[in-house]
Amino acid sequence: MGLVLLWSVSNWLVCSMFSGKGRFKEVFIATVYSLIPLILYLFIYVALSHVLPLAGVGFLNALLKVVWIYTFFLLSVALMTVHEYDFFKLLLTSVVVLFLMIIIVFILFMFYMFFGQVVDFVYGIYDEIAFR
Repeated sequence: MGLVLLWSVSNWLVCSMFSGKGRFKEVFIATVYSLIPLILYLFIYVALSHVLPLAGVGFLNALLKVVWIYTFFLLSVALMTVHEYDFFKLLLTSVVVLFLMIIIVFILFMFYMFFGQVVDFVYGIYDEIAFR
């Protein structure tokens, strides 16, 4: 769920700079609906993995690739419709969105590390005051 939310926020931020027409709610809904085939495949995978022999693993892996391609196709068409983009502008914004997602995760990680050090510092000061 965190990746979907991160993708939706990043996509909305980037596409608002690239004159995209979609709002955050529309981007989030389009992303979630595009992931339905992948979610359904996971249920099918669990059911079939207990029934099929080990030779059926190749079939399940091939089906997984088809489902991923179909999911990306649905996501592309949905975002092209929401933002009123052509395919090449969608590719450009998707690369920028992925870059922004990496930057957001890096910044969140840095804040997490910073607040951890602040808590350790305050706890160290408390320990020094308590022992003196």
